[in-house]
Amino acid sequence: MNTPSAPATPRLPALLTGLLFAGAIVLAAFLLDALARAQLRAHLVDSAVRTLAALERGDTPARWNLAVAADVVGGRAFDAAASRIDDAGLHARSSGQAFEIGLVLPAPIDLERLSILHVAIEAQATGTLALSLRDTLDGPLCANAPLALATGVQTLRIDLDAPGWQCAGDAAGPPSRAAMLRLRIGLPAEANVRVMDVRLDPRNAFDRQSLQAVALDPPIDAAATAALERIAPTHWPLVEIGLRARVERTRLAIDRIRAVAPAAIILPRGELGAVIASARTEASAVAPAPRAGTFPAWALVAALASALAWVRWRSWSSPRWQAAAE
Repeated sequence: MNTPSAPATPRLPALLTGLLFAGAIVLAAFLLDALARAQLRAHLVDSAVRTLAALERGDTPARWNLAVAADVVGGRAFDAAASRIDDAGLHARSSGQAFEIGLVLPAPIDLERLSILHVAIEAQATGTLALSLRDTLDGPLCANAPLALATGVQTLRIDLDAPGWQCAGDAAGPPSRAAMLRLRIGLPAEANVRVMDVRLDPRNAFDRQSLQAVALDPPIDAAATAALERIAPTHWPLVEIGLRARVERTRLAIDRIRAVAPAAIILPRGELGAVIASARTEASAVAPAPRAGTFPAWALVAALASALAWVRWRSWSSPRWQAAAE
């Protein structure tokens, strides 16, 4: 006696399956590009608002809290006998030789506008504090004359535009920019030091009239570079950059802008009014709160986690649909 066979499960034609997979790949690429553009826009807006708000308050956009590991290269002091970071700052114990603390620089810093370095520090013994830097990552190492470090809590001031600099062992003029910045501390062996705060302050008070806006689109050509070079010595460049190009090309354009004008405040085109308004609001706040990005990253993570959980625990009747969803 023949047993009736189960009805065959209908299958999608191979061509349709291929088209669905191709469509999924194209959609994923489009969404990833849209996400990258949204993140870049949010980053530029947030950075521009924070910089303008700090300048409006008479503060500085270049400040490092050494109680935060993200502000310290490697999260430690190099060549120290021991170091750690806690809520009170970066603690280090000397091995008897000079040790260094690298400051994280997300972009080159204009040392002509921000030419006064303040270091809040506490030392258990007398020693020295010097600054070393490179104007480009592959440039020569430059250092200033060491300052005397006394015992106890103190704030040392280093005038970066003062003479006494040496680059690669030769006398040099004051640096105009920094792509790498380090504190070099010399103390007797076993002496402890705590570094709390480092900041670069402008020598002259910020004047809103010194801002000059210029609109640029990637790629940054010779004409755009020349325009920035004309603005940079006399004004604080405010660059409105178009975001229509690919994100990689836009990031390259931003790097070229920073190379010519490290102090440039870069923001997406069309956001100037909103950025200035937000900066004024933040500058007038008694205690400015950390700004959240304009793109809700937590919502994206929650949506992705929910989608992955749905794919994982759903009961699938077709392995092909399950593979496509995964």
